[in-house]
Amino acid sequence: MYDFTVPFQYEMACFMARTELPLPRWQALAFPFQNWTWLAIFCGIIASGPALWLVANLSNVCGEELSSFRWLSFSWYYAFGLHFCESQHFLPHMPSTRIFVVFLWMYCMILTIVYSGNLTAFMLVRRAPASIQTVEDLYHSGLEVAALGELVFMSSIVTATDPYLRGLSKVFRVYASEYEVFPIVLAGKAVFLESRSFGEFHIATRFTHGSESSMRFMKECFAPYPIAMALQKHSPLKRKFDTVIGRVVESGLLHHFFQESVRLTATMKVMMSVVQYTDRIS
Repeated sequence: MYDFTVPFQYEMACFMARTELPLPRWQALAFPFQNWTWLAIFCGIIASGPALWLVANLSNVCGEELSSFRWLSFSWYYAFGLHFCESQHFLPHMPSTRIFVVFLWMYCMILTIVYSGNLTAFMLVRRAPASIQTVEDLYHSGLEVAALGELVFMSSIVTATDPYLRGLSKVFRVYASEYEVFPIVLAGKAVFLESRSFGEFHIATRFTHGSESSMRFMKECFAPYPIAMALQKHSPLKRKFDTVIGRVVESGLLHHFFQESVRLTATMKVMMSVVQYTDRIS
């Protein structure tokens, strides 16, 4: 039997997945508005021409409107041009038609300004495609759940209250090494179930190049658990270990050591790449 010290770290089981490539920049032309907004704009473009033609013909009853506006094709092209901020060489004669054109012009100006402002923002930042973020998304995707240990993770999945999490037991598969798992995760065929610290270390040291990373965490994690040291039952050292561990945790040394190990590993990786490159050119 064992006694455990106070926990020095709290972990969670998280899913590592590949980072999807950003969408092509040309698709940013459609991003400023939602689909329903685009549909409403399209309907407005189609309906504005006949509406202008109808107003012009009704105005012609009270006076003499410009003859061109009494043609449906001209009225439609006139309204179509306003939507694309094209200057018009003809102005309506009747006040009612002019009022309609002024309101149509104001609507087109507001629409153009909003679209241009949003388009600038979307062109500056590349948009990522929709990706798997929740356990429910993962369940419906049918991707394999890869793990290194069956005892802890499989038992947590089987006993979960979430039906989607329990359903992942059907696609759960155990591997002998993380080096067998990473290729299939990068290929988009599986996700990797591991502790968050384990994943953060490998993402920072193996899959991060500059400011971009080819691996990421899903938003939802599960099964939080503490990590502590095991001592002999009724050990007199437990109180001293608890005191020291408490001080180390409160000082932030664990986080510091973790970040330092990530930095040193990344530095060694760069140095090895330089050495290999030097060997190739020599």
